[in-house]
Amino acid sequence: MNKTYPVDWKGLFKSLLLTISLTIAGGIVLVILVYFCISGFDYGQTFKHASPFMLLLMLLAVPFACAPIVFLIAQWVRITAVSIEDNTLHGRNVWGFKNKLPLDDIVKLSPYSNQGINAMMVSSKNHGHILISDKTQDLPELFLFLNDYLPESEKFF
Repeated sequence: MNKTYPVDWKGLFKSLLLTISLTIAGGIVLVILVYFCISGFDYGQTFKHASPFMLLLMLLAVPFACAPIVFLIAQWVRITAVSIEDNTLHGRNVWGFKNKLPLDDIVKLSPYSNQGINAMMVSSKNHGHILISDKTQDLPELFLFLNDYLPESEKFF
């Protein structure tokens, strides 16, 4: 079986951009509200250096400022695509280096999470490990295929 399992990096980009933008914009609004309360609910004191229109433009600019960084994160996850060629699983390890695992050498499939990026780690006896992103397309099909190569004690079903 020769097949490549790409990662849905566009979906990750959209969801990550929305999450980060709302978090930063929410933080900005919270700071403005706290300053508004501290200034004694004085509108003129709160907005003496910036008009409300300028603050609105700043909030709308947050996604555009976050987009390049989120794009780089999405591309980093994109390179974690895995492929199966000639009874070998090809992918990347935790550090992003390419790795190959013979399917007969797989001993464990376990969850992995780091900095909010979730994945499954395929470990082998002698060849290290490969990470499979949870954003990988056809993930159930891949897990069913890998399940056939796991030891009996590690099989899903």
